[in-house]
Amino acid sequence: MARLEASWGAALGAVAVTGALLWGFVTFGLPVLARQAAAVTPQGVLATFDREALTVLEQQELVGPSRLSAARQPSCRPPSGT
Repeated sequence: MARLEASWGAALGAVAVTGALLWGFVTFGLPVLARQAAAVTPQGVLATFDREALTVLEQQELVGPSRLSAARQPSCRPPSGT
């Protein structure tokens, strides 16, 4: 064990392996967990979360009425049905 502790190569290898595992979890693991959580979350909870999040954003003045003209707004909206 003392030999591993004194080896810079082993330390750098451990850092590289840790980084690779972290990257893999963030890239692949979190999306899988998020999809599973979304699939089992009741619609009422999602609606409450959406409402509360919008309230916080409005209180912090991060969202508000559009400054685009009424004529320009429809061209910025996604097509209906999406």
